[in-house]
Amino acid sequence: MKKQIIGGFILGVGLIALVVGLSAIMALPVMWLWNALIPEIIGLKTLTFMQSWGVCILTGLLFKSHGSTSK
Repeated sequence: MKKQIIGGFILGVGLIALVVGLSAIMALPVMWLWNALIPEIIGLKTLTFMQSWGVCILTGLLFKSHGSTSK
């Protein structure tokens, strides 16, 4: 019983770390593209890594489909 609880906890922590790691990896191209294009085109400032991570999360919340079906 105790091994199952510990195993479940380790699995949960591992899954959370995987999600955070993958989302961080996806934020890098956003940061690179923004910093390469936007300051010259529009004149906005460059993004930090955490700001680009926030942009990825924001666009995911705004533009991704949440699987709702209409019949």
